[in-house]
Amino acid sequence: SEVASVSLPNLVATLVEKHPEIQLSIKQHGSKETNKEQAFYITSEPKNGLTNLPIFTEPILLAIPQKHPMAEKKDLQVADIQQVPLLMLVENSPLRRAFEAKKISLTIGSTTDDPATLRSLINQGLGITFFPKITWGYENQAPFVLRELADFPLSRTIYLASSFTKGHPMTKLIAKTLIEFYLG
Repeated sequence: SEVASVSLPNLVATLVEKHPEIQLSIKQHGSKETNKEQAFYITSEPKNGLTNLPIFTEPILLAIPQKHPMAEKKDLQVADIQQVPLLMLVENSPLRRAFEAKKISLTIGSTTDDPATLRSLINQGLGITFFPKITWGYENQAPFVLRELADFPLSRTIYLASSFTKGHPMTKLIAKTLIEFYLG
């Protein structure tokens, strides 16, 4: 899994419960899979040479600690955040590239290469970051609020990438399980 690391334990539990015949080998953070014959990736970018099946598109919203003055503002613009130090994933992430492509400069306060660390920081109220609403499992009692950038709405498509064909029974099974897990 290259995305959704924070929901991975619950996803694994669901897969094991619904499909005990499947043997899982979980690789994250760019680890190379040695047996591509039976590899599946949950990714936000299509993988070259593999079948890429779009599963769903999720909004990416700004996560702001509830006590931050910006949390009260309902209509945020890019200009509102450009001078605010943000918690971000490392350079060359798809989100960072989206801003760079539009020539939008952001103030980066801290970076991490681990989405789970980023989520932990925002859960402790330690900054403002971007938050994929579905895969990161937003809860209403979270210590932060989610806001869309009105002039630059962000989203990402989650793909199931595999060496199997789109119609292969295993691809269909895993895709169906992912949809049920994330979208109910």
